[in-house]
Amino acid sequence: MLAESGALGMFLSGNLIILYLFWELSIIALFFMLFHFGGYDRRYASIKFIIYSLLSSSLLLIGIIMAYIFLPMHSFEISQLMSGGYLIPKPFQIAIFILLMFAFIIKMPAFPLHSWAPDAYSESTPEGAMLLAGVLYKIWRIWHDPFIISMPIAKEYSFYVAILFAFSSIYASAIALVQKNLKRMLSYLSISEIGIIGFAITTSNIIGLNGALFGSLSHALIISLLFLLTFSIREGVWHYHTAKAQRYIKWV
Repeated sequence: MLAESGALGMFLSGNLIILYLFWELSIIALFFMLFHFGGYDRRYASIKFIIYSLLSSSLLLIGIIMAYIFLPMHSFEISQLMSGGYLIPKPFQIAIFILLMFAFIIKMPAFPLHSWAPDAYSESTPEGAMLLAGVLYKIWRIWHDPFIISMPIAKEYSFYVAILFAFSSIYASAIALVQKNLKRMLSYLSISEIGIIGFAITTSNIIGLNGALFGSLSHALIISLLFLLTFSIREGVWHYHTAKAQRYIKWV
């Protein structure tokens, strides 16, 4: 219920602070889902998840406050930032862009700040993995991408960010090829697809943004169902071997 409340709040909010608070609510819910109901290494994965999340949230909050201070109309409304981002002095645009970009890379996740994702995805419950990979981080991109693009300075650095996302996609695909754990393989494949979506965002035009939105929607549906299928296979194999062992014990 907390995760659903956070997701609905992010969808319905047009204010950066309110939206940030709902995002943090969903993070807390997912942390406890992972910490109490996850797999064997859930403690390690949950602590790593919350550390990276707090780092990203801190960078984001600093960026939001800076945007509020240096925006002439002093507003937390997303529409005001989208229309008046060019009024922020260039040095502060650069600072805000860097803060938001690092927060974005952690949350996506993308190389080189992606290492929390395979652990969190593989140790989560089926519901947690599906919510984390398929719902919440897609909502994050829906509102966070325009926030970054509203900074005119972003176009000057889009080429370098595009290279980073392209490398992240190729790197994650290569790592996925050598994984022996199906859940970790899906985690790296998810990072690879997110790199492609991030590459589309760097175009900053209507075709690239529509492609990124379509890619986010299709990725959300596909990765959620793949995680559900993976957990179903694991449960099926476990029950099969348990039943087989019980029959053997009875025979002995």
